[in-house]
Amino acid sequence: MHLRTTATREGGPWLVYTTTRHPHSRRPWVGGLADRIRGMISTYVLAQMTGRYFLINWTGPYRLDRHIVPHVHDWTIGNLDKVLSKERRFIHYDSIDDASILDTCLEEVAKVENRLIYVSANLLHRGMVGRGREDGFVEEEFHRAFRDLFQLREYGPTGFFRDFDGLLGVQLRTGEGNGWSDPKMGRAEDAGRLIEAAISSAREMGVQHRGLFFTSDSLDAKDLARLQGALVLDGPIAHLDRSTDVSLEAFDFTFNEFLALSNCAAVFNNSGAFGITAAMTGGRPFRRIIL
Repeated sequence: MHLRTTATREGGPWLVYTTTRHPHSRRPWVGGLADRIRGMISTYVLAQMTGRYFLINWTGPYRLDRHIVPHVHDWTIGNLDKVLSKERRFIHYDSIDDASILDTCLEEVAKVENRLIYVSANLLHRGMVGRGREDGFVEEEFHRAFRDLFQLREYGPTGFFRDFDGLLGVQLRTGEGNGWSDPKMGRAEDAGRLIEAAISSAREMGVQHRGLFFTSDSLDAKDLARLQGALVLDGPIAHLDRSTDVSLEAFDFTFNEFLALSNCAAVFNNSGAFGITAAMTGGRPFRRIIL
C-alpha cells in the first residue's frame, strides 16, 4: 500500500474516530468503553498505514480528557472543527464489529480525493492492527498505539490505578440487565469458578501475583467475589452507550475499573471485550476462560 507522508493536523487528509452515530447507521450505538478504545486504536493504526492525520471526535457522555489526554500524537480537534466543517464530501464507517467493511474502508481511505473520513466502528481484528507486520502481533501493536495516543491524568479521577500492580485482574461479564442483557455471556454465580480458573491459569502462565482484583457488571457477582477475598471496587455500573442517563460518577467508575485492570499483572475474563481490551491497553498478558 502506498503511504502518504504529507498529512498535517491543519491540512489533512484526516481520519477521525467519532462517537457520533452516522444518521443512517444500522446500529443504535457506537459501543461501550472497550469498543471505543478499540475503535480509537484501530483507526489510529489505519491512519498510520495510509498517511492520514488521526483525530478523535469524542462527543460524550462526558469529556475524554477527564481520564486520558494526548501524549505523543495530538488527536484533539480544537479549532479544527471549522476547517472540518468546510469539507462537504466525507465518508462515515459505523458498524461496531463488522470486519467485512475493512477491505472497503482500506480502499476508500487510500484515495487522495477522500480528504475527510469518519469512523465510529471497532475495526480491530488480527488482520487490522497486525496488517503490515510479519508477526501480526496484535497485543504489542495495540499497547504501542495506546501509549502514542494517551497518557493518564496524574491528578484526575484515575490517579489511584497504580495500587493494582501485581494483582490478578478477573472480569466476569454476565449481561444481567443494566441495559445490555445477554444471558449467554455468564451468570453471577460463576464468580467463584472464574476466580479459581484464573488462579489456575496464572499458575500455568507463570504469572506471579499478590492478590485478586475482581470486576463485573453484576453486583451479586461482586459480593460473591468479596467472600473469596478479592478486592472489589464499589460504584455505579453502567454501559457508556446502552445505559440511559449515564451519570458522571458512573462514567468515572467505568474508566477507573478499566484502567485498574490495565495495570494488573494479568487479566482473565469469560466474555466481552472489556477485560481483554484493558489488558492490551496496559501491555499485560490475558486469557479468556470459557466456563
